[in-house]
Amino acid sequence: MSGTSRRELFGSFFRGFRKQISRLEPPATGPIRPPGAIAEASFLQTCQHCRACVDVCPEQCIIPAQEHMQVATGTPFLLPDRAPCTLCGKCGEVCPSGALLPVAQEQVRIGRAQVGLETCQTGREQGCHACVLACPLPSQAIKILESGDPSILAGCTGCGLCAPACPTTAIRVVPIRR
Repeated sequence: MSGTSRRELFGSFFRGFRKQISRLEPPATGPIRPPGAIAEASFLQTCQHCRACVDVCPEQCIIPAQEHMQVATGTPFLLPDRAPCTLCGKCGEVCPSGALLPVAQEQVRIGRAQVGLETCQTGREQGCHACVLACPLPSQAIKILESGDPSILAGCTGCGLCAPACPTTAIRVVPIRR
């Protein structure tokens, strides 16, 4: 184990394990709907559970809710931390009910990234900027402050592309309620 203590090895393993387990269910604050989703109450009344958005998604990041989940069964949602959305817009184009509407990439607001500064390595010696490099709209969604810490800006779409790029578990995406 050259240079790696047992404590570091197990700590690394359990951090990765916790990251995977925490992503199996939608966030407790509610589901993150695909781009172009109308307000949640209207969405639940309008969505036909047809799976057109699930089938057209090239990233396979749209998931139909199952009975054991705390989301209306059959309705589409995202886990952008686990399977990021590339904001292609195809889901809004194929939705027959109007629950998802076409929307321009920079106008998408499916969630908002949050950075846990206690685990973020950006301001440390490593100088990581993986989140900024992964962001499709870096000048609008994220910036590095003079302190070296990342700051999420109002233009964050919640796509989640920053989360898997992060070498730690510092980033998560939370829903935005409309």
